[in-house]
Formats: sequence, structure tokens, C-alpha cells
Amino acid sequence: MAEKEKNEQESTPEVVESNVVETPVEETKKEEKTEESSPEISLDKYPELQGKTPEELNNEKEAYFERLKEIEEKITKNISLVQEKKEKRNDFTKKVRELKDERDLKKKDIQDLIEKAKELNKEKKEILKKAKGPRVNPEELKRKVERLETSIETSVMTFKKEQEMMKTLNNLKKQYKELGSSSQVFSETSKLSKEIDGLKSKNKGLHSKIQDLAQSSQDEHNEMLKFSTEIDTLKDEKKKIYDKITVIKAILSKNKGDIKRQPREKKKKSAEKIKKERAEQKKKKIEKTLEGKQKEVEDKLMRGEKLTTEDLLVLQSRSD
Repeated sequence: MAEKEKNEQESTPEVVESNVVETPVEETKKEEKTEESSPEISLDKYPELQGKTPEELNNEKEAYFERLKEIEEKITKNISLVQEKKEKRNDFTKKVRELKDERDLKKKDIQDLIEKAKELNKEKKEILKKAKGPRVNPEELKRKVERLETSIETSVMTFKKEQEMMKTLNNLKKQYKELGSSSQVFSETSKLSKEIDGLKSKNKGLHSKIQDLAQSSQDEHNEMLKFSTEIDTLKDEKKKIYDKITVIKAILSKNKGDIKRQPREKKKKSAEKIKKERAEQKKKKIEKTLEGKQKEVEDKLMRGEKLTTEDLLVLQSRSD
């Protein structure tokens, strides 16, 4: 008897386990070493970070590091669960294959027995064709003999009734004996039929087990995929957090550089101012000295005194 079977899981796709990455602290240390050479980062993608104080940015950065630790712990846990579900799935799949092999062997045994039964049925038909008188099934005749013997042994009856039943029993036994070889063929046919039914029943049970195990295997596989998908989602979140931390560190680094530059620029401006003031003072002093000398030369001219080369240069500077 042919049976319709549901498609069972022979194999399930493998899930690639996620690689365990460095801890946030280790990665941050590496980033800090190369911080000075980090490229400029646009804040257009992170408007919520603009206008925040260094203290607020530091607090936000620390909160992100805490979240990274949580993500790493969950990723590690999920990787372990993926491995666990994968092992269970593979165990169920292995059992499914073993039961299918057993079922296929029984199917072959059933087919062999069916072929043998067909041959016996042909032989039985030939015997019945050759039999004289009405066709009698030896097996049915045998069952009648057994029922009659049981009735005689267990029932209370009159002597006359018992004699009649004994006569009937002897006639049936005689008929069964006369059938000879045909009774053996009928017996073997009946035996084969029972054996075939028994194997079919066992195969039906195997088929039910195969379906249950295949479903269990699929359930474990689905759980494995769920945890694997969670790992990918967590990794995406981790990358976004790393990007945000990088931006925050860039902002803090820029602010720190600005603070360092301010005293230098202030000092530079102050030095330039002092230099300018000193130059002005020196210029005024020279002008004042020159004015004094010019007055002395003018006085000499008014007195009619002879002018020196220096006096002439003073007069020349006044005309310039």
C-alpha cells in the first residue's frame, strides 16, 4: 500500500558564525594612538552632537562604551546559542537519515514479500482449478476445525450432540488432509500477508517518527537563523556606535586643539603689541631728541655761530 509522505528536511543551510572582535576598550586605545592623524569628519550626519559641551560629549561617549560592552556580551551569547542550535539540528537530521535508511530497507523487504506472495497466489489459483467439487479454502477449513474442537472441549452438551459434532469434526479433518499441499500454500500465503501488514505498520510508525524529527530539526534551524540574524543586527548597531564615538572624539580633539592655540595666539598678539608700542616710543624719543637739536641749531644761526657737520645734518632732516 503506497503512502504519501511529506517533504522532510534532508539538510539545512549552514550559518556562518560571527567572528569575535576586539573589545571596545582595546579598539578605543588603538583609535586614540592614531587620533591626531584622523581625517576631518562632517557633523552633518550628527546634528544632535552640535552645540554640546565637552562634558556632555564625554558623558555621551562613556554611555556608548557601556552599550558596546552590552552588545559584545550579547553577540558572544548568541554565537554560543547558534552553535548549540546547530548541533541539535544536526543530531535530529542525522536521526532522520538513519530512520529513512531503515524505512527504505523495510520497503525493500515488503516489496520482496509481495513478489513472493504473488507467486504463491498463482500457485494457489492453479491448485483450486485442479480441485474437484466445490472450491474450499484450506485455511478457512482449518479455522472451522479449530473452532469445532474448542466448542467440543468447552461446551456442555448431550452425548448424542457430542457424537454428531465429532462426526462433523472428523469429516472436516479428512477434507483438510485431502487438500494436502494446497493447505500449505494457503497457509504460507496467509503468513506472508500478515508479515507484509506487520512491516507496513512498522514503516508507518517510522514515517511518523521521521516527520516529528524533521520538524524538530527545522525548529532548531529556525532558532539558529533567528540568533544569527540578531548577531548581524547587533553588529550593525555596533558599527553605528563606533562611528558616533569617532565623531565625538574628533570634536573633543578639535576643541582641545582650539584651547591650546588660544594662549599661543594671545601671547603672539601681546608680543606684537609690545613691539609696536616700543617702536612708537622709540620713534617719539628720536623725534623729541631731533626737535631739541633743531632748536639748538636755530639758536646758533640766530647768534651767527659756525655750524658743524652734525648741525647741517639736523637742518637737512628737518627739511626732509
